[in-house]
Amino acid sequence: MALVKGPFTLKYGSVELQDVSEISWDYSSDSTQPTTIDGRTYDIPTTTSASVEVTLLGADIEALSLIFPQYAVAAGGQMSTGETTEYDAFDLKAMSACGSTALEEDLEIVGCDTTTRLVNAQAKISSIDYEDNVVQTVAITFTGMPQQNQGIIQMYKNGSLTESSSGAGD
Repeated sequence: MALVKGPFTLKYGSVELQDVSEISWDYSSDSTQPTTIDGRTYDIPTTTSASVEVTLLGADIEALSLIFPQYAVAAGGQMSTGETTEYDAFDLKAMSACGSTALEEDLEIVGCDTTTRLVNAQAKISSIDYEDNVVQTVAITFTGMPQQNQGIIQMYKNGSLTESSSGAGD
């Protein structure tokens, strides 16, 4: 058995995430257990979910705008509170069910020889903190949202995949 080793590089679509201080996986496979009248119980799989929480040290306007382009405000643009910004800014608006759609990209954690991929991940900010009152950290949770019949987590040797000529998931 080979160890999956780093250092690790994180990519969200075409964006390479810099200054990552922590990566934490959450995987859940749910099922239902109906019982028949004669006492037999069945374990029927229902849903599987996976997410990765990534903590970015010193996440700045540029980094957050690459991950969440829908909240980027260019210099001269208007913030949601009405002010005009002189420099590029980040304006994270309150979420709503009818709001803007989240970006869906693969999150790839690339190690020395193995890549672990969270398929079609949507990103959301889960916390903003100030470590030791010195540096701002931002925790971002990436949740896998695969299409039907797609894997949610994939692991493969770096450079071993080739594009399918018939399209993904066929």
